[in-house]
Amino acid sequence: MYKTELHAHTWPVSRCAQSTAAQVAEDYIQNGYSTLVLTNHMSPSFFEWAQQEGLSSWREQADLFLSDYRSMRKHAGDKLCVLLGMEVRVHPNMNDYLVYGIDEEFVCRMGNIMELSIDGLSQLVHDAGGLIYQAHPFRNGMTVTDPRLLDGIETANCCRSHDSRNEIAKAWAQRFGLRGICGSDYHRPEHMNGTGILTETRLDSPSALVSALTSMDFVLHEGKND
Repeated sequence: MYKTELHAHTWPVSRCAQSTAAQVAEDYIQNGYSTLVLTNHMSPSFFEWAQQEGLSSWREQADLFLSDYRSMRKHAGDKLCVLLGMEVRVHPNMNDYLVYGIDEEFVCRMGNIMELSIDGLSQLVHDAGGLIYQAHPFRNGMTVTDPRLLDGIETANCCRSHDSRNEIAKAWAQRFGLRGICGSDYHRPEHMNGTGILTETRLDSPSALVSALTSMDFVLHEGKND
């Protein structure tokens, strides 16, 4: 079985992370992963940093967002397949959404999505053939999102730094027929816990990831949140 991480962050693009792209890649290689989806934060804190760096155009900001992804791919080589994702926070609340099945072209042409509502974000992602999942939907500060706008939710966020109330998320997914996924929400080395999904084939492209998530052709492999 091939193991894939669906939720990981790197410094400096995710301002709350502590490990660089090279460090994270090495950690996942050493722990037997075949694929990692890098889901750095696309949130107000990212844009504040971009402005501090004097980057005013969207293309400059897009290149900044993609810099850790490009660095990780270069470091990982053929030892780890690195796919592009993002964790997006849009108005008017503190909800976070994991986006899958995208590529660099999507980021370069999407513009500042902070101006979108969840309805607009959902449409943008789906129009591009991607998928959108609410991250840790029952963590403190989160609000319930209309299930019709989502492809699923993170039913097992296994970050040791937070109580994501995964059992409630699992019950919610079952009630509304939402697909469930799990991820480590990696920000620093102690967050490595073996979490991910297991598949019979290697997820080596955005389309392969979308196909596996859509068909639910995987096994959830949960880590421990302690």
